[in-house]
Amino acid sequence: MAFLSFKRYKKHGISLVFHSDVHNEKKIPSSRIFGGAAASTVIICDNNAFVKKYFGDTVFYIDTTLLAEEIYLQIKTYIDTIHNEPQKALAMQKSPSNFCRPVSHGNQLKSIMTMHEEVIQYEKQQKRLKFLEKLRSFFHL
Repeated sequence: MAFLSFKRYKKHGISLVFHSDVHNEKKIPSSRIFGGAAASTVIICDNNAFVKKYFGDTVFYIDTTLLAEEIYLQIKTYIDTIHNEPQKALAMQKSPSNFCRPVSHGNQLKSIMTMHEEVIQYEKQQKRLKFLEKLRSFFHL
């Protein structure tokens, strides 16, 4: 499936990426943004915080709080710009190597290790609290 999507992105040169409400609330990206970037397409995307942080002005952004007709006009305007100003479109194509460093496996592994250590500390704290509760209960404190 991913390979077929990649082929479609390459063929058409434009990726349209919408995130779910959960993606946007949690500030996490959909995998489609990476597929579009990996295929070096021009990306049209909603206002996802992760995308704005890591992709910046290399993406055309859509205000999805508007009415459907207005969203359509935004997309149409961007597609017209891509067709009428190919140099601008080429400049916006994001090379995967430009944005992958901050979200590379090494950096993600560091984040996972930090989170793991925090979970271990939390679990230790919870065990201590349970132990103290048992002592209080035992001694009727």
